[in-house]
Amino acid sequence: EELNKLLEIYNKNLAADGFEVIQTNEISGRPIFSGTQKVIGQAHLAAKKVEIKKYLNTAYVNNKINIMNNAVGSDTDIAIGTAKELLETACKSILKQKGIIPDANWTLPKLIKETSNSLDFKPKEADDPDKAEQSVKQILGGISSIVQGVTELRNAYGTGHGKDADFKGLETKYAKLLVGVVSEIVIIFLA
Repeated sequence: EELNKLLEIYNKNLAADGFEVIQTNEISGRPIFSGTQKVIGQAHLAAKKVEIKKYLNTAYVNNKINIMNNAVGSDTDIAIGTAKELLETACKSILKQKGIIPDANWTLPKLIKETSNSLDFKPKEADDPDKAEQSVKQILGGISSIVQGVTELRNAYGTGHGKDADFKGLETKYAKLLVGVVSEIVIIFLA
C-alpha cells in the first residue's frame, strides 16, 4: 500500500516532464523499479516482462525481452524481430520440457501448433470442461492466424533479413501491437 502511494507521488511529479517510474523486473519476489520516459503502453510491456520471467527466467530470455521492450518506441524492426525470437524460444523451451524435439525445418506456425498440442488447455474448474476446452482450442486456432501475421511482419519489417538502404519501418503502434500479442501468447503457453 505504501509502495503504491509512493509510485503515485513520484509519477504525478514526473508526468509533467514526460517520465514515470514503472516496475521493470523482480528479484527474490521483490519488485525492481526504473525511471523511464513515458511511452503509452510501456508500463504494460514491463509488466509482461515480469510475468514471463516468472516462467522462463534465463539470461538469454531476459535479454531478448529487454531488447524487444526497449526497441518498441525507437527501432520497430528490432522489436518485431526479437518478438518472433521470443515466441520461438518459449515454444522450443516448452517442447524440450515435454521431451519433444522440434524439427529444425518447422515454420513458426508449425512450432506453435506442436506446442499447443503438447499443452493441456482443459479448464479444471469450469461447469462444462469439455465445452470450455473446445472454445479454448478455437481461440488457439485463431492464434495460428496471428502467428502467421507475426511471421509475415517479421519477414517484411523485422530484423533477420537484410533490407535496402531506403528501408522504412513500421510505426511504433504496430510494433507495440505485435510485441503485446506475442507477450500474451508466450504467457498463455507458459502459465
